[in-house]
Order: sequence, then structure tokens, then C-alpha cells
Amino acid sequence: MRDEEKSREQLISELVLLRQLISRMESDEADLMRAEGVLRESEEYYRRMVNAITTYTYSVEISDGRAVSTRHSGACLDITGYSEEDYQRDPFLWYSMIHPSDRSMVEDAVNRIMEGLSVPPIEHRIVRRDGRTIWIRNTMVPYRTREGQLARYDGLVEDITARKQMEAHLLWGQKMESLGRMAGSVAHNFNNILAAILGYAELIQAGLPSSSPHQPMIEQIIIACQRAQKITSQIVAYTGHMPLRLEPLELSELVRGMAPLIEAGLSDKITIEYHLSSDLPIVNADSNQIRQVVINLLTNALEAIGDTAGTITVSTGVLTAGADLSGEVFLKENQRDGTWATLEIRDDGCGMDENTRNRMFDPFFSTKFLGRGLGLPAVLGIVRRHQGFIRVLSEPGKGTAFLLGFPAVP
Repeated sequence: MRDEEKSREQLISELVLLRQLISRMESDEADLMRAEGVLRESEEYYRRMVNAITTYTYSVEISDGRAVSTRHSGACLDITGYSEEDYQRDPFLWYSMIHPSDRSMVEDAVNRIMEGLSVPPIEHRIVRRDGRTIWIRNTMVPYRTREGQLARYDGLVEDITARKQMEAHLLWGQKMESLGRMAGSVAHNFNNILAAILGYAELIQAGLPSSSPHQPMIEQIIIACQRAQKITSQIVAYTGHMPLRLEPLELSELVRGMAPLIEAGLSDKITIEYHLSSDLPIVNADSNQIRQVVINLLTNALEAIGDTAGTITVSTGVLTAGADLSGEVFLKENQRDGTWATLEIRDDGCGMDENTRNRMFDPFFSTKFLGRGLGLPAVLGIVRRHQGFIRVLSEPGKGTAFLLGFPAVP
């Protein structure tokens, strides 16, 4: 009986020990599951962080002195348009994306890495899957084994297109500022010379009889001087040296007053349409300079249409702060909260390609013929002096629209 009780107590004791062991195992398993859950959450967090930033990483494995495989993080899809799987399927995909003009530079950097040397970050262009060219900053870091052999190199790619565009804009602004100061000085001095030539020509014309054979020649001298003065006045308008005579101005009223002059110079092939707001805010502006802006933009529209039939639309309207302006916007630094009176001149002519859009405000740049190219720079200069902005929409074959905004009087 005692042996049975002893066996029973021993069995109970072993069961208790077994339950304690099971409990500890369950506790350890729960801790392990919690740890695995934390690890999964951590991995997912860092994966989201890597994919969310505007950079992505890649790694190139090296064997026997040559690249054998590449790995790219998920963010490569946002920057390049290609997925990780695309790079795995095509080992030469990355090389084919490099802009042809930059390939030699990238090849030189990779060759230096393969030789075991360190290279500074390089900035070059790549062509995305959608055909758009962007700028990237490419940082490559070699990784060596303990024996000193190159095992791989890791890279970090950052999209720096916005920075490059800003740098180009600043350089363009500095160039235009320097050119503007020089052109303004030249224009003033040249205008003084023209004034003397024109004055003496008019005196000679007045002193000669009307029947004199020299009268037609004097007349041509006067006409040439007047044309040259018009060019210098456009240069001065662009450089901002022309004095402003600000007065309250309503854009719709100004366009209505110009309508007879506008329509008088149009051919039968050109149709002009007006969409003028009847409730525009007043702006402070020099009416003569705004008229010059309208004439220059209309001239540009007529040249874009050429000898074919076409339509020019002149519109006025109102924009409020925060308006979303699509297209290329110039003088954005002038945009601020408030109300803007707008003037738009749109044509259905030939439109402009990217190169022309990039240079359309450069003085003396013209797609027509030499001796032109001051109309749009003068427009830019006048709008700048009125603290306004310009938005341009244009595509080849789809026409062009210039939208000008002027700050309304509070």
C-alpha cells in the first residue's frame, strides 16, 4: 500500500514538473513569437522607410573581376520606372538607361571601383521607362573581403532633377541680369546716337525742296532711325530701365480700346475672339507698356500661325491665391497671396518645342529670321517690373497660350 502511495506521489510530482516544463515552453514560445512579431514589424517599418524616401540602394556582386548580378531596392520603381524584377531579368538594363552623353563618365567611375579605388559621387542623367530624362546623384562604395578582394560595390541613387532645374534657373537669371545691364547701357548710348542722326536728317529734309532728288534718301534714313529706336525701346523695356507711369488700369477696358487697332492689321485668314471679363479688379500699371505687351504677344501669335488660317483668342479673368497653374511659370517669385487680374493670348499656330520654350525669353533668339527676337524678352521685362508672372502652355502642332497675371489693387 505504501509502495502504491509512493508511486502515486511520484507520478503527481512528475506531472507537476511536466506541467511546469510545458508552461515554461509555452512562455518561451510566446516570447519567441513576440520577438518574431517585433522583428517582422521592424523589418516592415524599415522596408517602408527605404521605399518612401526619394533615394534607392543597389548592390552589384563581383566575381573574378566582373559583375555577375545586381540587386535594387523597391524605391527604384518610383525613380526609374523599372522594378526590381526588371533589373534581375536584364543585367544590362542599368547601363542602357544611362544618357548616351554621360556613359563614358559612368564607365570611368565603375572601372575605378573595379580596380579597388574609391570614387566621389557622380551626377549624371538616366532615361526613365517613360522616356523622361532625369538627373541622379550616384554614390558607389566598394566592399572588400578580408583578403582585400572586391566582393561587391553598393550604390545609393538620389533623384536631383529638381535641384538641377533650380540651378539652371538661377544661372539663367544671372546670365539674363548681366546681359540686361549691358544691353540697357548699350541701348541708351545707341539711342542718343540715333537721336542725333534722326535730328540732322529731319533738319536736312526740312531744308530741301520737296522736289529734290535727295528727299527719298533722307526719308529712308529717317525710317531706318525710327525702326532702330523701336528696337532700343524694346531692349530698354526688357532690361527694366524704362520709367513706369503707374495708374489704375482695368485690363478688359484696355483691350476693348485696342480692338480697332488690333483688327485693322489682321488678314482675312485670321479670326480673333474676345472673352473679356466684365468684373475685373483694378491693377496699378503703365497703360502704354501693357499695350506694348499685347501687341508683342499678338505679333508672336500671328507669326506662329503664319500664312495658314487660324484663330487668336484674347481673354481676361481673375485668379485667386493658391490657384493651380499648369505649364511653365516664369517670375514665380512674384506670386503671393491675393487676387490677380489676368490677360491671356492664345493661338492655334505651330506651337513650340522644348528647346524653343527654354530660349523664348532670350534676347535676339528667334525661330524666324535674324534681326528679330526682342518681343518676348520685352514682355518678360515689363511683366517683371509690374510684379507679375507669366505662364506658358505650348506644344508643337497644338498652339501656344501666354497667361499674364498682375496683382490687383487691395
